Amino acid sequence: METALEMASHRKGWAFEWLWHIYKPATTPSHIYEVTLSHFYSALKRDLSEWQLWDKFLDDLNPKLFRMSGQSRELIRENPRRLKPFFEWVVSERRRRLFTRTADGERDLVEPASKVRTRQSARKRMLLAFDANSSKDFFDKELQGLFPELADLPKQASFKELLRS
Repeated sequence: METALEMASHRKGWAFEWLWHIYKPATTPSHIYEVTLSHFYSALKRDLSEWQLWDKFLDDLNPKLFRMSGQSRELIRENPRRLKPFFEWVVSERRRRLFTRTADGERDLVEPASKVRTRQSARKRMLLAFDANSSKDFFDKELQGLFPELADLPKQASFKELLRS
């Protein structure tokens, strides 16, 4: 995991994209995909601040995220347990703003809510138009013809159903 994070860390904005791989508040992951770097460090009885990219990770996050969340970058730097309220604020704010369940990284949180709502509304129209497009069904059938094993996979919910929930 550290190797993947090191590879990702060479571009701007990597920290927010990888936040969910670095930290999740669950002390015991319920699924393999819930395991984060902080879980590994905890199991090794090490502090996340010992991670070689800890400072680089925090420095890559937009300063506005810290101000909006009410958390200080420096307090989190000193005490990685302070990442929990920061993470919970990020998740809560994203739920509030992203009604199409599609994201644009930090922009969704640092831009004004009205701008995000406009972008989400346009995306919702696009997704609903795509969902209504009959060529999508043709593509799905062609794909199943090429890969019959896909027929056994659960069907993806329509965008209409996702947007309603």
